[in-house]
Amino acid sequence: MGCEVDIVCACGAVRGRLHDAGPSTGVRSNCYCADCQAYAHFLGCADTVLDGHGGTDIYLIGAGHLELTAGTEQLACVRLTPGGPQRWYAQCCNTPIANLGRVPGIAFVGMIRACWDAEVDRIGPSRGGIHARTARGDRTALDATDGMAPAILVRVLVTLVVDRLRGRHRCRPFADPDSGRSLVAPRQLGPAEYQALLAATSA
Repeated sequence: MGCEVDIVCACGAVRGRLHDAGPSTGVRSNCYCADCQAYAHFLGCADTVLDGHGGTDIYLIGAGHLELTAGTEQLACVRLTPGGPQRWYAQCCNTPIANLGRVPGIAFVGMIRACWDAEVDRIGPSRGGIHARTARGDRTALDATDGMAPAILVRVLVTLVVDRLRGRHRCRPFADPDSGRSLVAPRQLGPAEYQALLAATSA
């Protein structure tokens, strides 16, 4: 049985809740990809979001588990690259909230550790890291794979398929419930701005 996890930005303006969260409904992992590192630099929170190897603590779960309850007018969204995920954050305090990704017919969110409360043990431990090839520093003792570990990928797909069977895939937390349109239009970074952020990750 999952638990209820409060979502809140650093200043408290944006609030929400993850329903039925836990190790059986989602997957927690550390992502060391260059884009997640660039995103933290974009928000100016690399020192607090990234670990010593440049990893972001992320909990992947179906988007239908997320309910936003306050402060949606403070939400903003950015795409680092045209094919990348929508990255939602609280513009009031630049707290990263979630990366919104889609596979055909299924939506999922990667909740960023910076926005959920201390119930981390109830969500479950990290299943290991991914994209280790772009991790920072000495990677010899890092518990991470170069790509997406098959075990993590299978676990994510299984939980998303279960959500679809239960009808949760129809929930769109970052869309207007009446019109179905995105709460805000994602900002697309230009190539020069994106490259500058990538350069900042290795500075």
